[in-house]
Formats: sequence, C-alpha cells, structure tokens
Amino acid sequence: MKKQVLSLALSATMLASMLPKPAFAADNTSTFPDMPSDWSTQALQNAVNNGLLNGIDGKIAAGENLTRAQMAAIVTRAFGTNGKANISSFGDVNAGDWFYDAMASSVLMGAFQGDGVNLNPNANITRQEAFTVLARLFTLSGGDQSVLSSYTDGAQVADWAKDSMASMVAAGYVKGSDNVLNPLSSITRAEFAQVMDNLVKTYFADNQLNVNANGNAVLNKAGTLEGATISGDLIIGDGAAEGDVVLKDVTVSGRLLVRGGGTSTVTLGGNTTVGSIAVNKPTGAVRVKNNTQKTVNVNALSDNVVLTGDFNEVNANASQGTVTLTGADVATMNVAGTSAKVVVSEKSTVETMNVQGSASGAAVSVQSGTTVGTMNTAASKAVVTVNGTVNTMGVAGSDTTVKAEEGAKIEKITTSAANTTVSGKGSVANFEAAKGSSGADITTDGTKVVNNGTGNVTTGNDKVIASGSTGASKSDSTTPGGGGSTGGGGGSVVVSSDVVVAPMEDHAAEPNKIPSKNLCSSYSASGTVNGDVHTVKITAKNVMNHTNAAQADGHWVGFGIPAAKGNEYYAGFGSVPEKLGSPVSSIANRTYEVNGKIYNTVYFSGDTEKDYKNGAYVVVKNGDKTTTYNITFDVSFFKADVSVLTDIQVNPDKDSHKTAAALGLTAVPTGTTVTLSGTTTTDKLEATGAVKQNVYLLYVFNVKSELIKQLGGTVTPNPMPLVDLSKGGKVDGAGSMNNAALLNIQIWDNDKSSFIKKTISMELKDAAGRVQDTVELTVDATGCKIDGLHSVTFKDAVDGKDIQSISVENNGKVTQLPSDPSKKGFKFLGWYYSSAEKESKFTTETQVTADMTVYAKWVKIPASEGDTLPSADDWKLISSYTLNKDYKLTEAYEVPTGKTLVIAENVTLTVGAGKTLTVNGTISGTDAVKGTDVNLNQETVPTFSKLVENGKTKVWANNGWFEVTEQTAKTRVDGPAKDGTSNFEYGNTYTSAGVTFADNAIKVAVETTKAFLGGKDNEKAIENLTQPSGELNPDGSVKGLFFGVQFEAPGSAKKVTVYRSTGDAEAKNLGQNNAAFDLTKETVYGGADTHAGAFINYLVFAKADAEAAYIGDNTWSYTFVWQNADGGVIGVSQSTITRALAK
Repeated sequence: MKKQVLSLALSATMLASMLPKPAFAADNTSTFPDMPSDWSTQALQNAVNNGLLNGIDGKIAAGENLTRAQMAAIVTRAFGTNGKANISSFGDVNAGDWFYDAMASSVLMGAFQGDGVNLNPNANITRQEAFTVLARLFTLSGGDQSVLSSYTDGAQVADWAKDSMASMVAAGYVKGSDNVLNPLSSITRAEFAQVMDNLVKTYFADNQLNVNANGNAVLNKAGTLEGATISGDLIIGDGAAEGDVVLKDVTVSGRLLVRGGGTSTVTLGGNTTVGSIAVNKPTGAVRVKNNTQKTVNVNALSDNVVLTGDFNEVNANASQGTVTLTGADVATMNVAGTSAKVVVSEKSTVETMNVQGSASGAAVSVQSGTTVGTMNTAASKAVVTVNGTVNTMGVAGSDTTVKAEEGAKIEKITTSAANTTVSGKGSVANFEAAKGSSGADITTDGTKVVNNGTGNVTTGNDKVIASGSTGASKSDSTTPGGGGSTGGGGGSVVVSSDVVVAPMEDHAAEPNKIPSKNLCSSYSASGTVNGDVHTVKITAKNVMNHTNAAQADGHWVGFGIPAAKGNEYYAGFGSVPEKLGSPVSSIANRTYEVNGKIYNTVYFSGDTEKDYKNGAYVVVKNGDKTTTYNITFDVSFFKADVSVLTDIQVNPDKDSHKTAAALGLTAVPTGTTVTLSGTTTTDKLEATGAVKQNVYLLYVFNVKSELIKQLGGTVTPNPMPLVDLSKGGKVDGAGSMNNAALLNIQIWDNDKSSFIKKTISMELKDAAGRVQDTVELTVDATGCKIDGLHSVTFKDAVDGKDIQSISVENNGKVTQLPSDPSKKGFKFLGWYYSSAEKESKFTTETQVTADMTVYAKWVKIPASEGDTLPSADDWKLISSYTLNKDYKLTEAYEVPTGKTLVIAENVTLTVGAGKTLTVNGTISGTDAVKGTDVNLNQETVPTFSKLVENGKTKVWANNGWFEVTEQTAKTRVDGPAKDGTSNFEYGNTYTSAGVTFADNAIKVAVETTKAFLGGKDNEKAIENLTQPSGELNPDGSVKGLFFGVQFEAPGSAKKVTVYRSTGDAEAKNLGQNNAAFDLTKETVYGGADTHAGAFINYLVFAKADAEAAYIGDNTWSYTFVWQNADGGVIGVSQSTITRALAK
C-alpha cells in the first residue's frame, strides 16, 4: 500500500476482541501453524522458547483447555524435578502414559495431591485450581482478599482458593479481563502461558555470568550464578535437587525462594544481596549459607532447614518442621509452626528467640557451646532442652518443660503460666513464679526460687515453696541417674550407653560371598549419655556394597541395643519424626550375642555417602517407657585402587604399533587421566588402523583389589572380565597386572581430521555383579600433532576451552568446520582468527599456512524487553521487543521488516515534533503510540489497528480510519415475535419477567422472574422469550429466558458486521459465515435479529423453568462496523452490556 504520513497519535494495538488475525510467531521461529496473533502470542512463544510448551500434534492449540497432566508437564519443566513420588496407588495413571513421570514429579513437588483414588490427569483444570497450584509452588499467600471484591465475579471464588487467588491478584500476576476473574472456567493453554510469563521472565542455565533478569527468574539446576541482577524473585527450582547452588555477586530485589539444593548447600557469596529468603523445599533437607557481610531475613517453610552465617530474622513457620542453626548468628528467631523443632548447634548464637502461641508442642534444643540471649515461650506444651547457655527465659505457655541438662547455664526463668516444669543437672541460677502462674515444678539443684504465683512451687523430694515465699530448689533423690527412659511403669529399661557394633556380613550366595574381614577397613560403634540425650556414633570406612540377610544390597552398617521382652523399635534416617509410624518388627526378631548378653541389631544403608550426613534415629518403646537414640555416622564407601598403564606390549607381534611410544608420543597418566603430547606421522597413524577410519591405542586398566572381578559401563564387551595379564605381557616399571583389562581407546577421529579427547565410564563390579565403585578413564590427545601438518585449534572465546583441533596440510583448508556451538543468551557469529593485527573470519576457504588458533565469536543477545528502544544492531538479533516504560523519540526511528515492537499496557511511545517513526514491521500492544509524523509502512494495516488523535480513538477498517464512538443500547422495541405475533409487547413482558434495562445494564429480580415463570397466563409470553442457551449449556440442551438489546444504526447504514465477546473469550463474528447483517430486512426470530433498521441481540437472564435461579454476573462487549449498501464502512462503534442481580 502507499506510505501514509499521519500527523496524529497512532496506536497499532490489536484489539483482542476484534477480527481474527493472521498467525505469526513473536520471534518468527515458531513452526506452529496455529500460533495466534493476539495478546497471548508473546507469552506462548516465550513458553515454547523456554521449553515449557511442546505443542499437541504439531499445533500450539492455544485455545484448548489445559489439562492437569499438561499443567504437571509445564511446571516440572519450569522448576525441574527432584525425583518422583510413588503414584501407583492412583487408579487413573499407568507407567506407560506420556504424563506419568510428570504427574509423579508434580505430586512429589506438592503441585498435585489427587482425591485419594484418582489424579484425574486428563481433566480440565479451572482457573482457580490452576492459580492455587501456582501460588503453592511460588509460595504466595497472605494476599488481601478484599482485592477479589473489585471483580464482578469475585464472590464465585471458592473459600479454599481465596487466599491463593487474592495473593496472585495482589502480586499482579493475575489481572482478569473486563473486570471478571472467571474462577470456575477452565483455563486455556494460552491463558496459562500468559500467567507463567507473568510469573517468570527468565530461566537461567547453570554457571551463567553477568546476566540481568527483568522480573522473576528461575534457576532449576545446581551450579553457580555470578554477577546477575534480578529485579523480582529468584527461585532455586526443584531441579537443583541435592546439589550445590552458589550465588556470587548476585542482586535479587525480591525474594530468594529455595525449592532445591542439598545440605551442602545454597551459598550466598561475594557481594550478593537478596530482599529476603523463603525456604520451601518439598522433600529433604536444604542448607542455606550466608557468606556475605549482610544479614538477611529467612522464612523457613519446609520440613528440614539448616542455616549457617549471619541472619537478621529467622521465622520457623513449618508445622512439624525442623530448623537447625549451625555456626549461625541470628538477631531474632520466631518459632510459629505447630510442633516445630529448633536446634541451636555448633557455636550458634541467637539474641532473641520467640516461641509463639501458635507453636504448640514445639521443641527447642540449645546445644553445648551455643548461646540464646533471651527466650520467650508462649506456646503450650513446649519442650526446651538446654545444654548450652540461655541468659533469660520467659514462659507464658502452659505445660512448658525446661530441661537444663548437664553443662547448661540458665541465668533466670520467669513463668506466668500454669504447670511449668524445670529439671536436669544443669545450672539454673534463678526461677520466678510470677503473678498468674500455678503448678510450677523445679528439680534443678540450688536454684533460687521466688514464688509470686498462685499455690505452691514443688521441688525435689516433694518439698514445696509456698506462694509469697522464697527458697532454693532441690533435685529429686529418687530420680535414677544415667538412664535415658521417660515415664514410669513396668518393662525393661534400655541403657543407652550399652551399645555394640552390629556384625557386618555378606549373605550373597557362594562363591560370590565377600569375607566379612574384607567388607570394610575399620568398623565401630560407641554410645554416650548426656542427660536424656542418647548419642551413638557409627564409624565404618571403605564399606563395600554387600547383601544383607533379607537379600537386599547396600552399604549396611549398624549397632546393637540390649534386647528386652516387649521392646518395640522405630528407626529411620534423619531426626525423629512427630509421628513414628509402625514399628520395625525385624529389629526385635534379630539377635546378636556379645559376652553372654543378647542385643537387637539395627542396620542402615544409604545409596551415597551423603545419605548418612543427616544422621538417623532409633526409638525404643517398652510399656510406658521410651528411649531415643540419635545416631551420627562417619561412613565412607569402598574406593578401588586403580592405575592406568601405558606403553603396553601384551602381544608385540600384533599390537606393538598401538602404543604411544610407537607413535612417537608421550603418555603421562595422572590418576585415571592419560594426557598425550608430541608429534607423530601419518604413516604411524595408519599402522594403528585396527579400525579403518579411527585410531585406537591400547591401555591396561589395572585394579589392585582382588574383590573386583569385572567392568561394566561403557566398556566393550560389557561386562568385561578382569584377567591376569602379568604373564602374557611386558610393561616397563608397571608392576603387577594380575587383575586388569586391556582397553582400546580412540585418540583420532578420521572424519574430523583431529586428535580427540575420549572418556569411558566404568563400573567396577564384584563376582556377584554388584557395583562397588565407578571410575571414568579419560585419554586426552588434543595436544598432539602430525608431522608436516598444521593444527587448527578451535576455542571458545568466552571461557577459552578447546572445542576441536583439526590437522591440515600446508596451504590446505579445513573442509568441515566444527558444529556451531550454542550458548544461552548469546548468538554465535562464526569462527574468527587474528592476523596482521586484524580480526578475520575463518571459513572453509581460509588457507592454512601455520598452526592457528580459531575462536568462536559471540554477541550477547539483547534483552527482549526494557525501558528504551532497541538499536538497529539490536533488531538484527531479536525479532520482538516489549517497551515497558513511557518513552519519547528524539530522532527518527524504524521498526524493521519482520520485527515486532510491543507497547506494554499503560505505556506510551511518543514521537517528538518533527521526528518520524517508520513501521516496516509490526507494532502491537494494549495502549498507544503518539506523535506528529508516523509512517505506517506495512503492506497492509492490520484491521482494527487503533489510532489516537487529539484524545479521540480511530480504528482502521476498509483502508480507512474511523472514529470509534460509544453506543448505548435500548430495550428491544415491540415487534414480530417467535409465535407469529406481529407486534409483541416486549417491554411490558420484560418488566413482568423481572428484568429492567438502563445505561447498558441488565438488572434481574429473581423472585419476580420465578413468579413470572409460574404464572399460568404467561405461557405464551414465556415461549416468545425462550430459546436454547449456549451459556447455560454449550450443547443447547438447556433453555433460557432472553432479553433483547437493540442497537440503532447510523442514518445511512444498510449493513453491520458485529463482533461480540463474553468475559475472557475471544470475540466472535455473530453473522452466519461471518457475513454482515442486512439492516434492510426483517428477521422474525433468532439469536440476532434486525428490525426497523436496527440490530437486536438476545442475552440470557434466567433458566426457562419455574425453579430458575440467578445465573451470575456477566459482561458482553460489542464492536459494530456499520456499512453502506455496497459494504463500505461508514462508522465503528463499541458497546458493553452488563448483567447483574437487582438490589
């Protein structure tokens, strides 16, 4: 089309409620033929680019409803996964289903829970359900629920969803449409993509440097993030699993949300700054270590949180969760979770600890060498165990127990509550029963007691200190010393210090059984008692994988507890849970005799050494007596003593040429890595051609442990037996080779004309086939050269790592370049080298006359959104850009062909006086471009592009701009009816049916409607107002009563094209086959009629039966394109009709 210069304000925003538009991809890379071109395009494309959406049968299916399985797949891709829950008990999921792993992982991460019988993976998910899941995953709660009342359907939000919905809305992640939230509607794939795009703007790869994220970001792998700036929250995703995450010099304006990472650890280092930290890991323990000089606030929301470093405020909010301070300094600690546990250990200090009233049943342990300045407990049934120092303690919760164990120092305890108990061998200098307290009992020895409470304070041996009196407490001489039991009554007492090491035996079948003496190098168990804290330490070094009596393989270690009739055992890794579950009957059934005494043995086995780091527990119950054992481990697994032998001559006649020495190369073994260097010849390489196109060298992999019998992994053949090579070959200075394997390792790739680096992974197995160790053998020949040839070494210009080295004849060319590398956030520009102080591009036409180093050249891809406009060079690297802040052009600017500039909501791009904005690409968005000279140079102007001129809005239609007017409807006038009546009294009938209409608002009086439906004289009138309702049921099986709204045409209009949308739904053309309505003809009855030159539409207001109830608020938005008889547009108007309950 002809270039059009406009001296006005232009907005090319596409009105989402208008005509359907041609599909396009926001970055012109999408292969989805049905990719929409509307408000959802950018979010959908971002979801594709970030790997969240894969499409369905080659289509993006934006308008289809999202299923629970699809949502599970999306959130697991976004957050990463840390394993899978066992979902075999659910009846509607099978291991072969495409979504099985995603559903299993999403259950583990707390996204879905099922109904106890089914997970309903194929069911559509409603908007309120989806937002509740997202709020749970992003730890969003506590939003002001009054924000829901600002939406016309806010009352429809279910009670269970209100907190999540309010939190999502208050945070700006959910905005609704046309003042409705549609909580009960199924969410579409496009809508969900938009919400995910609102929630997360950036997905970091591991080990990224100096990147910026505008909005929230997710790091879903273990690794290091350095120099990043995040303007929103940073989420450590579940995919970080148990790995280490390091934040170095990272700035996070919002929260650091920790969902992944292990006990070693999520580390804040360098100059890292975060707004606050929320720890909400779904499974397992996680440690957060603050190595910075800045204190930070932490909300601990998950079951097992470990904190190290300086913290301003720590909130232990998880019910039954444990927060452990190790080497931590905390200004204020608040304990709020029911039955929460706090452990202050390893020289930690807490200035003030508040155990709040909500933390009923809380347990606090102040261990030896730690200090709490002030402790206030308001929770009932709290238990405080002190081995360290507490300066002052205030007790306001009933039935509080304070255990001052040996070594404890407490300066003063003041209680204002009922039934405070203080006991133990530690030092409590002062105890005051304040006004309002009663029933206190203190049996520490020599504590000064002031009783200002009600009733007596009891002390040792039934002595009392009366109200209003002062005295000294005494220990109870009847209390048995050294025991670890609690409670009284019959049954045997387990003495905690009496433990023995459990026998370590291999129960594999002969002859594969490993002798007990060879299962580990050292093995012991010892027990100690500190008050009623029982600690057992198990030491086991170089433990081999072996089979227990139940034929289970593992690294089994254990200890023995004195057996007693009636003992029940509960055991597991980690700390003692609130609910013990079922006893382990096999422990009581397993006996072991030492020095004539019978013990029950308890065994533990972990898959890795890390599994032992969190310790374990054993609880022994006998009658009303309970003994608890806390176990720590010093366990290491078997590591094979291996070596790599070079210059082998096992079969000199056949294989002598397959050695480094035969090639003239030097082989230096370091551990399990062999580095080759030197220069060889083409003839020598050809002599090694046991495999025609690639060069292999022979190496001996020697295992000095006779217990290792075979190799698995990537070796060929697999398994590969270890054999005695000491008699059949010669290795200078190599020593014994009686348990070894001969390996062919590739060093040259003929296709790439280059020496290579090759790694093979080997599983070291015993005679029973059990993996005892895993070793990687690497042979690096990339430093080798061929005599007479030049080496072209390809490197990464960013990290300097070698990518490939290619050998080329003098004056030759590299016929095949390495594959183009990729780096997230960067665009690969090609291979470059420096020559004569200038940079040149290296291609397959470059002549090689000497050894060369060639670098991969990168350019950082500009951000896809921001507060300024991209430069011309930036546009070459991006296809779409969103302007997020008002901006004024002070010089000419062009949006290039094929590029999209998106103007964000409530943002204006102003073109300065005398300046020109040329749009060869596309401008889209929700607001305006304003200015004096704007060149719309697109081939065709998108229909319904919006133009703002002097405060008036115009729309592009039929190759022209038309001012948009607001149109007010009126009640359908009397006229033809469904039953053939020529002049049916619509107005009076609507009034009788309880419907009024004014200012485009339909008001429904429900009781009047019911009375109308029940009237015997109204049957004919009811029939005229009745037709099937798509709103009540899409299949038309439910009829509704309809109200006719009438829109008057401009004087010369003969036709009208009408687009209508409801709620968030896309606008639809109401005309049959998208045709315009002919205003010169009369239609007697239909969903849309024409009468007397006006357009009439019918909107449901009640079900067409006597029990009809109000069916909810609703909004309908119309756009009318008024045309003359030839179809030429003469005007455009808009109108919005609402339906609400009459007050």
